[in-house]
Amino acid sequence: MRRLDGKIALITGAARGIGQAIAKLFADEGAQVLLTDINDNLGKKSALKIGAHAHYFHLDVSDESDWKNAENFVKDKYGYLDIVVNNAGITGFIETKGPHDPENLDLNSWHKVHKTNLDGVALGCKYGIRLMKDSQLASIVNISSRSGIVGIPA
Repeated sequence: MRRLDGKIALITGAARGIGQAIAKLFADEGAQVLLTDINDNLGKKSALKIGAHAHYFHLDVSDESDWKNAENFVKDKYGYLDIVVNNAGITGFIETKGPHDPENLDLNSWHKVHKTNLDGVALGCKYGIRLMKDSQLASIVNISSRSGIVGIPA
């Protein structure tokens, strides 16, 4: 028996990288996996590559209305969740105009990073818990970056 047979998992930031690898592993272990991301084209391709146990849904983790849409989608398609993996995160160097150094900080860039990396996890927990109430054994996995404890030059 595979470790996740019959489980339903939602993974944020799953279009590529660590999130995609988690989604593949979970599907290989028997879970129905909902890959979520803001990169719809890549997310859909990743779900197709993983196979029949994988589906894609657009989710900007920093946007509560997107979480409400995801909650409704999960309720309609699965009824509940067993696992939420809050994996989505950004550095801001690519996704914002910056700069990010304290002396010249662009406040809008700062807010975008924190809305994704902090608010996204809080919202993932909020909506994940709501969707896990009917699960027998539920888990939330919050992933963070080493950037929170290791400085970046400049």
